[in-house]
Amino acid sequence: MTEQRFSQSGQRALVAAYQAAKELGHGAIGPEHLLLGVLREESALPEGWAGLRPGVEQAVERHLGRAVPAGTPETLSPEGAAVIRQAAQLVSPHGVITARWLLAALLCDENGRITAILQESGGDAFALRQRLPAKPQKSAARRELRLTMQFGDIPLVVDPPTSPEREYTRNSQDEVYKQIISDLEQAYAMLPADASLAPKNKVSKYAAAHYLAQAH
Repeated sequence: MTEQRFSQSGQRALVAAYQAAKELGHGAIGPEHLLLGVLREESALPEGWAGLRPGVEQAVERHLGRAVPAGTPETLSPEGAAVIRQAAQLVSPHGVITARWLLAALLCDENGRITAILQESGGDAFALRQRLPAKPQKSAARRELRLTMQFGDIPLVVDPPTSPEREYTRNSQDEVYKQIISDLEQAYAMLPADASLAPKNKVSKYAAAHYLAQAH
């Protein structure tokens, strides 16, 4: 986790996830613990969603149980690490991982365990997904699309730089298109169909679909 950059809300959510795993006696922090951590960081939630926390805590305990004897979480589970990677990808190349982006990453799998737990707890996972921020992926992909259409091979920056970089190597146009399509597909999945439901200054999923059609 130290390789990723987290905002203060993201850091607090991680600490809360650790505490949730510890309370249940689990030896690793998984997606369910990350969900509990995010729910305990109320700044991550749209208005009215903080009340989900008691029901989600009960649902997580039903799904995972309490460990006997109790353990202490020492690392992320493979599934938990995958959520962190997904959040990092959502905010790449230059963003930081906030608690809201952790929640967005948790909700990327529409048919996964986290969605099931939220539904079981009385929360509408689809409605929550619609109210989360839409990633700057579409804007970045749009810029890359225009550049590669004009210049062909271009440098492709995916991971946030940790130090000043003065030299870049061009990636092949095939590699660039592959990344553009991946980013736009993720943006399409996260953006609402109705632009009026999107966060301020964001667009609907059909704008992402427009550029996705161009990329194909």
